[in-house]
Order: sequence, then C-alpha cells, then structure tokens
Amino acid sequence: MSKVLDENIKSLQKENNKLNKVVNTFINTTQVATNLEQKILLFADELDVLDSIEKKRNNYLFTSNLKSLGGTVLHNIVFSFKMAYVSQIDNILNDHIPIVLDSPHGREVEERNVEKTANILKKHFSENQTFVATIYDFDMDNVNTIFINNNIMENATAITTNEPNLLHFEY
Repeated sequence: MSKVLDENIKSLQKENNKLNKVVNTFINTTQVATNLEQKILLFADELDVLDSIEKKRNNYLFTSNLKSLGGTVLHNIVFSFKMAYVSQIDNILNDHIPIVLDSPHGREVEERNVEKTANILKKHFSENQTFVATIYDFDMDNVNTIFINNNIMENATAITTNEPNLLHFEY
C-alpha cells in the first residue's frame, strides 16, 4: 500500500509542477497579469502593506497563503487585490462596475486605514458607483445616504446630494 501511496504522491507532485509552470507562464506573458500585479502593488503601497506581500514568489497573484497574515495587514492586502481586480475588470469592459464595501471600520481596522481606503476610492475609482454599509462616517464626495432604522425595509430615508457616486447606508 505504501508503494501505491508513494506513486500517487509523485503523480500529484508532477501535476502540481505542471500547473505551476502554466501559472508562471500566464503571469509572465499576459497583460492582464501584469496590470493586476502593478495595481496590487500600487494599492498595497498606498495602504502601507507593500512589504507584507510575498514579492519573492513569482506567482503571488494566485497565492492561497493570504490567511497566514493577520488583522489589518490581511484586510489591506485583500482590499488591494480586490481593487486591482475591479480596476482590471473596468479596463476590460471599458466601463466602471459598482463597488460594494461592507463595514470598512470592522475587524479592528484603525481609522487611518479606513481613511487610506477612502482615499484609494476617491483617487482611483471616482467614476465607480460605490456602496458602503457602515454605521460610521465614511469620507467620500457627493454622497447619498440612506438611514435604515430597525430593519432595511422599515422607515428607510435617503439624503440626496448632487451627482452621487456613493450610497451610504446607516442604521
């Protein structure tokens, strides 16, 4: 039985090596991967977590090891990845897709990091409609706020401003 197990392990290792070569080829030869990498690094730098990205790995774009990071660092790196994907989708579609943020103040994120998040949205995604679910103020321009009292469908009110690009939920 040990021999069969060893053969299976060797076969899986070979398959894994083949897949890693395909991933590395994709990363090194496609504009999509290049754009994603540049945006992830840009946003990670703006969030002061650039040094936490596994820069030494050629395929960190496809890492499954983000959970090894903790707290605010993980939150900011995940945000960097997500915004890079949004940016790339916007480029491919030649349009601006909506962005939804749920509780940007959550998970022990410090106010300065929330401000950096808002700054990235203002600087790089001002054309995207952004939905933010929060009980705190979120510093954005041209905000429409919907106050939700008790539950989402009961007594909802909205505050409207000119040319909104942000819908702000409060309850």
